[in-house]
Amino acid sequence: MMRAALYGRFSSDLQNPGSIADQARVCRAHAARIGASVVAEYSDAAISGAAAVNRPGLQQLLADAAAGGFDVVIAEALDRLSRSLADMAAIHDDLVAAGVAISTVAEADVGLLHIGLKGTMNALFLEELGRKTRRGIEGALMAGRLPGQPPYGYAADPGVVDGAVVKGRWRTVPAEAAIVRRIFADYLAGASPGQIAAALNAQGVPSPRGTLWAAQTIRGCPARATGILNTAAYNGEIVWGRTVGAKDRRSGTVRSRIADPARMRRVPREDLRLVDAATWAAVKARQDVLAHGRPEAARTPRHLLQGLLRCAGCGRPMRATGLRQDHGKRARRFVCATKWSRGEAACPNRRTALAIGVETRVLAAVAGELTHPAAVEAFVREFHAAAAERARGGGRERAEAAKELAEVERRAGRLVDQVAEGAIAGRAVAERLAGLEARRAALEARLDALAAPAPITLHPDAPRRFAQAVAALQTTLARGDTREDIAARALLREVVRTVWFHPGEAKGEYHLVVESDLAPLLDERPTPTAKASSGLIRSHRPEILVRLAG
Repeated sequence: MMRAALYGRFSSDLQNPGSIADQARVCRAHAARIGASVVAEYSDAAISGAAAVNRPGLQQLLADAAAGGFDVVIAEALDRLSRSLADMAAIHDDLVAAGVAISTVAEADVGLLHIGLKGTMNALFLEELGRKTRRGIEGALMAGRLPGQPPYGYAADPGVVDGAVVKGRWRTVPAEAAIVRRIFADYLAGASPGQIAAALNAQGVPSPRGTLWAAQTIRGCPARATGILNTAAYNGEIVWGRTVGAKDRRSGTVRSRIADPARMRRVPREDLRLVDAATWAAVKARQDVLAHGRPEAARTPRHLLQGLLRCAGCGRPMRATGLRQDHGKRARRFVCATKWSRGEAACPNRRTALAIGVETRVLAAVAGELTHPAAVEAFVREFHAAAAERARGGGRERAEAAKELAEVERRAGRLVDQVAEGAIAGRAVAERLAGLEARRAALEARLDALAAPAPITLHPDAPRRFAQAVAALQTTLARGDTREDIAARALLREVVRTVWFHPGEAKGEYHLVVESDLAPLLDERPTPTAKASSGLIRSHRPEILVRLAG
């Protein structure tokens, strides 16, 4: 008599656990019909059939089959063994190699034809189930119900309609909303996510999980919209479908990737807004600078001139170190990083200088020189000259982009004509049109970016504003960490591009050369735009903005 092993499975913990017993009952009856004796039973409860590797019951069945424990595997239907076409083929191959047959109540004796046809049908069922699930969630979203757990700053607010509980509603939690606004404000003031997290922990503010805050909780991942700074709900918008997941049949884990933007669903929800649109846009701009722009302009520096002070002897940065001073005290001093780490053979600059002295002299020079109207007006003239030169050089690039745009539009028009005439049809046509449309949008955006910049005018209040900022800086050299201190330091670092450190001949003597970019003072536009426009423009003096004698 054949020895039979029974296998049962159901997918979700929302299904009836008795389903396993029901499957076993009909499988025993089937075993009796084919003259088999049941010698083993295996099951997997509340586990999806999309992958085989994470099902202990099935894995034990395959191991026992390889050991010769039975002659036939009996299940209610093939989809109980697997809904994955690849897994179904692998299971079939493993059982055939062990000399074990497959028989089901639904399909009877299972052969290669069943594996191919039913495996494909089961895989299509999973695909269709996913499509219907997505459709249901989208419908709920359009109806005002929100999927998933509410993020930090909100709480679930279910209601009752006609005696039934209606889920998917959120309400604002005022205390948490205030923390969200504080995080956005501190980040715009120049604080790093690590500094913000440390301050919240020091004040005993619970994190979203009720534990300590971490920098990653605030920073997150902009592309995947994780982290406090990337939660779209704070900007009055719900974005669903930003990532898509697929189960890896080898590991059983779900791997996610960024979805096609066209498949994302965006629903305005002004009632959920916690930060204004201008604040949200400014945070996104700073994140972009961190990711693609000058890092020293976006990161919060440990000291005022970090990344800006360079040794004139080797061109490498100066570092701050706490060398021992008179009376046994330690004070921060600037030294050449190359000389410090590689010796005088790499750089002969042995001069060191107290950091407070260097910073004070740089601030005094900037306050006295950069706020002079003649310096700023000369910078504007040079900026316009350089902008005109770049515009002439970009003419050819604009012409090439315009030529390609015309060709893309011609090809798209021809494709539309062919569809209208009935010459071609099908999904491939839609994909080709979508590709051409995407390329057209990219070329139009490129042409807009290459357009000649608008004339730049000096903001009449720029000298006074900058003088006030420098005056405020001179009172915060003790490294205060208030929001105002961080903002003041960030403004100076927007203006000062490089400070060159020249050792003098006498003991303790050194000279400083400050190079500046005045673009942030030109008008009221956001700083990233001004910086991108300024390029390599220097001050009104040839090559050198300010020279300070030792």
